[in-house]
Amino acid sequence: MLNEILGLLAVASIRDYACGMIARPLIVLLAHASLLLAQGGEAKPKQAPGQELNVAVGLGGGAGGRFGARSTGARASKHHAQIQAGLSWLATAQGENGSWVVEGSPDVTMAVTSLAMLAMLGDGNSMRMGAHKEQLKRGVKWLREQQRPDGSFAGSAGPHLLATLAMTECYLLSNYSLLKSNCTKALDHARKLRHADGGWRASLTEPDSDPALTLWGATVLGTAEFAGLLAKEESAAITGWLQGPRASMLPERGILGVNVSAIRAASLAGDQLSANVFTRLWLKMPASAADIKAVKRAAKQARNWPTKGVGDLNLHEWFCSCYALFQAGQPQAVDRIIAATAKAQVVAGTDQGSWAPVGIWGKAGGRTWTTAMAVLILETPYRYTKLVRR
Repeated sequence: MLNEILGLLAVASIRDYACGMIARPLIVLLAHASLLLAQGGEAKPKQAPGQELNVAVGLGGGAGGRFGARSTGARASKHHAQIQAGLSWLATAQGENGSWVVEGSPDVTMAVTSLAMLAMLGDGNSMRMGAHKEQLKRGVKWLREQQRPDGSFAGSAGPHLLATLAMTECYLLSNYSLLKSNCTKALDHARKLRHADGGWRASLTEPDSDPALTLWGATVLGTAEFAGLLAKEESAAITGWLQGPRASMLPERGILGVNVSAIRAASLAGDQLSANVFTRLWLKMPASAADIKAVKRAAKQARNWPTKGVGDLNLHEWFCSCYALFQAGQPQAVDRIIAATAKAQVVAGTDQGSWAPVGIWGKAGGRTWTTAMAVLILETPYRYTKLVRR
């Protein structure tokens, strides 16, 4: 009976924690107290180290605040086999040092390494459990080795924000206190990269914030807040920028930190709009019906995955649109993007399970970029909880 009571207390505490009302250590204490009592009473199946925390807060199983039902959702997905194939390809593509190398570009290597790790984390893996825990351990080791004394992971804001998100998710989902210092330093540097308007740009020398980079910055802050590393007020400054006239400007450099001046303006416009709407919904701000309708552009173009060459596919736009449309309660549009993405997966040969490096960012980020982004798109229905009820 006492065990049942503690279990109910843990569930109630987790619910309050997701709303920012309880400290993370209390959740850990309650989860472990319940487990210890269970060991002295009813027979329970032995769990891997760290799995008990993931199950208790719902990060590896049921709903857990922002983080959805990553393990159970993955198994229930009709694209489960394709997601696993994509993750398996990423696992084999990882270098011996723990990174996914893009020759000649340290910043792009940092970005695609972080995205590959986020794709694995999105499927319910952590450093303590899951088929890809060893890849995550090696990836984290490499990230820690690359982090500079000032907390930065890269020279450009985009790769730094992606690495900070990957490190923070590993800290949160794996309950690895050893990573707290790395996360704190990275978050401090992310603060330094913020513009006065509240958003992010590739560098502080550029005049205004970039919608795509601000999206990743907002995601970093939200994850860090959930992990107990930041106060909720940290995200507040972004809302002012989202409501300002500069939130619709076109980016000059994307999250890979490379120049995109030659990219078609229409595709960039769709990217910044979908990123803007995604950020609004992530921060639980309203998005207008007109905005949602415009974001459906990516769903309408979902049949246009190029079979070769660069094409005008902007996979980052598809990613942002898919998550924004999911949050906005547009399942048909989400399904169309996911179906088109799944259809493009390589099904035979040495690259089986991956996605060809086509589209706007394919040349810069390579096959790892397209594969990680494609897997993240397929994970949309369960990677995050629906935050906005419509």
